[in-house]
Amino acid sequence: HLEVAFKTLKYRLNQRHYDDAYVEWEYVHGDLVDTHGFYKLFAYDGGKRTLVIYDATSDSGTVLPDFILEMLTERSLPGVIEALREGVKRKRK
Repeated sequence: HLEVAFKTLKYRLNQRHYDDAYVEWEYVHGDLVDTHGFYKLFAYDGGKRTLVIYDATSDSGTVLPDFILEMLTERSLPGVIEALREGVKRKRK
């Protein structure tokens, strides 16, 4: 789900896991017009660190002012990065 302007939007995604380091998703149905994206993980520094390339696009079908879009991104992105970090840690064990 996604919180937008004090409303919870529900939707279903189709996720494709190509390997542990590459995942894509696309919108199937729900309250959004569209959402899709991917992330790729690259090990570096001898496997001690991970570089993440992340891209996501969402269209709620509602025009929102830039300051609200920025606020939503600032609120949600740390959780996305933390979830990826925890996933990498679990796979290393």
